[in-house]
Amino acid sequence: MDYVVFDLETTGLSPERDGIVEIGAIVVRDGQLIEEEIFHTLVNPGRPIPYHATRVHGLRDADVRHAPTIEQVLPEFLTFIKRKPLVAHNISFDMGFIQANARKLGLDFPPRAQICTMQLSRRAYPQERSHKLDLLASRLELTFTERHRSMGDVRVTAQAFIHLSRALQVGM
Repeated sequence: MDYVVFDLETTGLSPERDGIVEIGAIVVRDGQLIEEEIFHTLVNPGRPIPYHATRVHGLRDADVRHAPTIEQVLPEFLTFIKRKPLVAHNISFDMGFIQANARKLGLDFPPRAQICTMQLSRRAYPQERSHKLDLLASRLELTFTERHRSMGDVRVTAQAFIHLSRALQVGM
């Protein structure tokens, strides 16, 4: 079965008030990352990126000035994911942004199977207090190429998903 592991970087925490500045996704098939099936783009949010958001992901207004808008990007992203189950770390955050933008744009985005690696981590490591992606990566001895950038986080989340699925014997 194919899964799409994805991650967003945003201008803030509210799906209704803030914008997406980066989308990254990769397909996982039969327990392997499929490097040929990647979706990645910066997104111009149509508003300034607040300082507090830049401190997290490092993206500045100049980085996204010439990037496509969410109106251009979201239909392409929805085509990329098709009807595949979606995987993300703290998936409710990312799904909130995708669903809010799909609604605003009148795009069909029915609920899909959603898998949260944070929830899988809670099941695999019930004794641990925190299940942040950094700590999960450390537990699994995974390294980031770029932390808090969509593709860096996607690759680590995908590797964590593969590991946790096997450990918990969740269908893959």
